[in-house]
Amino acid sequence: MLKKDKFLPTASLLSCRDDLYELFKSVFEYLKELNPKVSINDVECGDAVYRNGGHVTIPLNPKNKGVLFHEVGHALLADSVFHSNYLSINKGGNENWGDAFAEAVRWLMEKKHFGKSEWLKCFEEKKSEPTTSEYRADLILTKAKYDMVSFKELWLKLTSEFDETKYYLDRQLLNR
Repeated sequence: MLKKDKFLPTASLLSCRDDLYELFKSVFEYLKELNPKVSINDVECGDAVYRNGGHVTIPLNPKNKGVLFHEVGHALLADSVFHSNYLSINKGGNENWGDAFAEAVRWLMEKKHFGKSEWLKCFEEKKSEPTTSEYRADLILTKAKYDMVSFKELWLKLTSEFDETKYYLDRQLLNR
């Protein structure tokens, strides 16, 4: 678990830091249940970005705390069998699932911590809009019944049955 001194160290005097740290612990502990290899080494202030190796930056915006869930959620795929075996561009993989899983994690955590947030309302509205992307969080969430326990079951099934083929996640999540 990331120690508090490595969590937004330049914002140590801000009151929202304590709240964000509690939210971080919640999402991190959930991700560790799904994948014990998940690792976050530091969380800094800045633009919303996840960098391989467990480095996260988030903007300090008390009205949009859920961005933390999304950026930390990237660690789920980055520290999984899918990243090294499937998502590697050198092996012809597809990186589009990274954002979809991160958004799914955000949805689950926002629902758990905030109930009906503005972001969740926007997410629900966008589900019915036409999109050019096949790689969407709502497809993952539908398979997981929009539920944290079912999401965990889906994740464990996907990782345990992974056959190391190029389009495994596409076949499983897009029914191809």
